[in-house]
Amino acid sequence: MRFMNLRILLSIVFAILIGTARILAPGAIAMTLPLEIDLAAFDTMEDAVLVDCRTPEERLEAAIADQAFVPMDEASARIEDFKSWEDQGTVVIYCRSGRRSLNLTIALREAGVENVCSLAGGIQGWISEGREVQSGS
Repeated sequence: MRFMNLRILLSIVFAILIGTARILAPGAIAMTLPLEIDLAAFDTMEDAVLVDCRTPEERLEAAIADQAFVPMDEASARIEDFKSWEDQGTVVIYCRSGRRSLNLTIALREAGVENVCSLAGGIQGWISEGREVQSGS
């Protein structure tokens, strides 16, 4: 029993040491960044780089005033863009409802982009809260 408790304690200490030794870009969030964030969490971010991953046709209907547009079918060829945006802040990806952006977030993390998350509810959630959108972009 003592061996098990010591092992657990050492695991915790090791995790803490690894977590605090990591050097992050200014404003970056360590691996504690969830895969998905809600609008309240988004509102607290000072350095968010918002990326629309919908189709060009969907974007014509409505878009959040954002910094980037990468349709899902182009995302795998633009990993370096995501890594560049990651250096500027937390990459927050949105789609119509949050499903595609969540899948893209998972794929990007597997590709080495760590400071990325999905906006829960997508643009539908944004609009349902009465937030401003642009049309015809």
